Amino acid sequence: MIKIKNVSKIFNGKKVLKNINLEIKSGEFVVLIGQSGSGKTTLLKLINKLIKPTSGEIFIGEEDISKRNSISLRREIGYVIQKEGLMPHMNIGENIELIPKLLKWNKNEMENRSKELLNLVGLDPIDYYDRYPSELSGGQRQRVGIARALANNPDMILMDEPFSALDPITRENLQQEILSLQKELNKTIVFVTHDMDEALKIADKIAILKDGEIIQYDTPENILKNPINEFVENFVGKNRLWKNPDILQAKDIMRKDFPKVTVNGRLITALEIMDKANMKYLIVVEKDRYKHKENAVGVIFKWDITLKAIDEGATIEKIMKKEFQSVFFDEKLTNIIKLIEDHTLKLVVVTDRNKKLLGVITANRLITMLARIIPQGEGLND
Repeated sequence: MIKIKNVSKIFNGKKVLKNINLEIKSGEFVVLIGQSGSGKTTLLKLINKLIKPTSGEIFIGEEDISKRNSISLRREIGYVIQKEGLMPHMNIGENIELIPKLLKWNKNEMENRSKELLNLVGLDPIDYYDRYPSELSGGQRQRVGIARALANNPDMILMDEPFSALDPITRENLQQEILSLQKELNKTIVFVTHDMDEALKIADKIAILKDGEIIQYDTPENILKNPINEFVENFVGKNRLWKNPDILQAKDIMRKDFPKVTVNGRLITALEIMDKANMKYLIVVEKDRYKHKENAVGVIFKWDITLKAIDEGATIEKIMKKEFQSVFFDEKLTNIIKLIEDHTLKLVVVTDRNKKLLGVITANRLITMLARIIPQGEGLND
């Protein structure tokens, strides 16, 4: 665990970090993001004592790092930078073995560990162990940088914009690689980036910095759905939520103010409710007096209510469609889209785990929502 308590840092009379409080749990992948000069790299460097705070305390576990020997502390923390920082006169194996050598591992231990890590980051040790950095591509060198950071099996890895200089395809591959490694090895990772798409993809939590302060520290989902202020909303991008459909759930897109009618109501009343709401459907509900909730028992569409049915005294229960699709409130948007598409549905009912009626998602509403990321869809009505 990393605890940063009331930390400030002043450079040349300028306060670049202002009373930072941050807690990172063991095994978490935390991303620091912000505009240039926001303090994210400074904060990262404070964690492994490359620089010291002007005020405040930093703890790793229960230990105040100000009381730790700086060199021994850094040897216990993996560090990956934007330009991988490999020693050009050393081969790949020797680069990975830098820290183990300082820790006086024996030659066999170091070589075995290097080859194990090369395999782990997707580089065949037979092909790469004896090569030199100049013989590798940027993406391959960055993989070696990650392997070196893992060499002595640290609990924590700090990464300062490690993929920003890479081409998009290599960058995406390495993002997947580091996510897989983190899940497999359960390391605590603190990762600096300026790319919000990258942050949303890899982070368990994101800390958004501005002018040396943490403006919001939360999960990617909560930052997208509940930005704390206008700065965060603009920094994240107002439409970015809709470009991450796996984060969206039924509860995020359902209508809560949908029209409904009780199962023992009159058809003429149902028609009046639809006209007043300017809707072509009603959810038919049955009240559960004991559990104080409404259950959806059917759906009735305007075109099913004919004058003949009204004249003949037909009931809502007789006219309504008793077979309808429902989803739980936390069902993913991607699954709902597939459900509607596969069954050509007009609407889907949303409930909680106890089948309590919460809302409705119509096909038209989905089209309207998706129009936020498909410009030609603008203007469609729910």
